[in-house]
Amino acid sequence: MKLTKFGKTIRRLRIEYGLLLGSMAKKLDISSSYLSSIEMGKREIPQGFFEKIKSLKIFNENELKDIQISIDNTIQKYSFEPKNDYQRNLMASLARSFESLTEEQVKIIRNTINNK
Repeated sequence: MKLTKFGKTIRRLRIEYGLLLGSMAKKLDISSSYLSSIEMGKREIPQGFFEKIKSLKIFNENELKDIQISIDNTIQKYSFEPKNDYQRNLMASLARSFESLTEEQVKIIRNTINNK
């Protein structure tokens, strides 16, 4: 049984809050087997899942930040639907050069995006 980073984080928080897998899944309006599959990395984390967790209003800001970081560190594939040519060109350019970016360049991009 190998938990993803998201799985480790959400399981730790569920235990701290005394939530069983089934009760957490019910609050998220999904099956416990589906939540377990997400935790184990057998299923991808669905788009909008963080917002669903956040809407439960169970976790504090720091815990939500930990959850978001764990999701970011678990997701392997990202998809997007650009709204215009500018967004499409920007994402294509980023995708083409992504592997050659330095850690410093990635930090700059992330900080720019996070400080919208």
